[in-house]
Amino acid sequence: MRWLWLVFSLTLCTPCLAECTLSYSQRMAYLQKAAKMLQDSHKSASAGAPSVPAATVGQFKVRAHQYSNQYTGTYVLVKKIHIHEHGTWALEENEWNTGRYKDFDLSIDRANVGKYYEVVVEWRDGTKYRWEYQMKPGGTVVDVRQPN
Repeated sequence: MRWLWLVFSLTLCTPCLAECTLSYSQRMAYLQKAAKMLQDSHKSASAGAPSVPAATVGQFKVRAHQYSNQYTGTYVLVKKIHIHEHGTWALEENEWNTGRYKDFDLSIDRANVGKYYEVVVEWRDGTKYRWEYQMKPGGTVVDVRQPN
């Protein structure tokens, strides 16, 4: 109905109608045909559209754990987790383990499917884990248990 009004107002309200050689009834007939074509194309486009669109964003989650240092014989807690989109700093998240948890999580809820994200986990003894992961449809979970 909106298209009909748009076509109608454009047809009847344009300043160049004085130069038009069509009569009023001819213009109205063309207008009705145009409105019908727009309605038919809208119906066919909506009928052919998939019912569930493919996911383009999801949750990218990193879970880091304390690790056992073989040389000192102690467990080392996670200090911080850092995630950013590879090649750009447009999407970046940092989280510090101030609660001294044994297992520590950080997630990006609107990560883009198909893009690569760089993960850096740092432990309290200064060791690090660094790797890139591609975001998969349905979400990605990275489980980090020790430095690389």
